[in-house]
Amino acid sequence: MQQDTDADGGRDDGLTPNGRRRYPGMGPLLLAAVLAGVAYWYFYTPKSLRFREQVQLAGGEVVDVLRVVRAMPYSAIGGGGWNPVQQSLWIEQAGVPGVHPPWQSDAGLAPVLVDKDPITGQWLLVATTVSCEGWYALGKPRLPYAEFRLVQGRWSQVPLTAQAMGRDANVTTRIRFDGEEEVLTLADKAKRRLEPGIPPQNLTVSDRWSAGC
Repeated sequence: MQQDTDADGGRDDGLTPNGRRRYPGMGPLLLAAVLAGVAYWYFYTPKSLRFREQVQLAGGEVVDVLRVVRAMPYSAIGGGGWNPVQQSLWIEQAGVPGVHPPWQSDAGLAPVLVDKDPITGQWLLVATTVSCEGWYALGKPRLPYAEFRLVQGRWSQVPLTAQAMGRDANVTTRIRFDGEEEVLTLADKAKRRLEPGIPPQNLTVSDRWSAGC
């Protein structure tokens, strides 16, 4: 194999005769290019978070839900680190996901409440908007919520019911940008609710809200 040579016929090792590099600025430029590539990958590539969360229903029963969140990182979801582009939630029974179909949103919604209707036995889920785009997609309702019910094997949006109003959220919206533990426990969630910066509508399904969009 032929090797590159300098003007004197010797091997070109990138150094001048006095031992200095021929292109002294290439090192910093290469480093800057690598860092820019890493920054672009981190900030402009959706990341996927997957974890389980304990949820306590109104009747006291505790169920596990499987959460999958695809998001763009920017600072924790619902209060500082990710901008979710898609959220999915599976209600598990006996630790087995897939018994019920997943609730899923790619319209800027985040689940805040999961429960079971004591009369009909239907599973219900209330989600809130996490961005103006999500609120717009809902048709700019007076309150930033959408209720869904599991009917005949599929999640369907229904008008917000009185059953959900005034309820404390039992699904977390504050998701760590560096990922969650395998299981987010009730004790962990109780501590997280006390952290500053969480929007009030993410803590309680309230009938008081002022649109900032």
